[in-house]
Amino acid sequence: MPSQPNNRDKTKPRPKLALTGKTVLVTGAAVRVGQAIALCLGQAGARVAVHHHQSHKAAAKFVEKLHSKDVEAASFVADLSDPKAPSNLVSRVKAWSGQLDILVNSAAIFGKEAFDKVDVARLDQLWALNFRAPYLLSQAALPLLRRSR
Repeated sequence: MPSQPNNRDKTKPRPKLALTGKTVLVTGAAVRVGQAIALCLGQAGARVAVHHHQSHKAAAKFVEKLHSKDVEAASFVADLSDPKAPSNLVSRVKAWSGQLDILVNSAAIFGKEAFDKVDVARLDQLWALNFRAPYLLSQAALPLLRRSR
């Protein structure tokens, strides 16, 4: 498929995010795409709640990096495959910041098994983190997100 031409007027500056005073929770923020999203939002002025599960060292290092860029940030550990963890995580972020304005569901696990080798137990793991957790997080965060309008 041929690439589409970029019709954006390059003489006009792109609008900048202005998130000063906002709190963002990014799940899976210690590594990969979650970290890039969290960095971008932090550089736009947001207070960043860095969620991770097992990436303790990466999360600590990333929070230090955010602090070095004058971004208010804190690390939050949670196993989002536990159905009680999403509401607990949102409560801890609220206790830390007093608010939650933006939720980015970036935490995920990836199956490396061949399609025909995925058993029910593995399918349940994938489902719990990749679908149920974002759903439950969104439910738990909804009252705070509505307040931030």
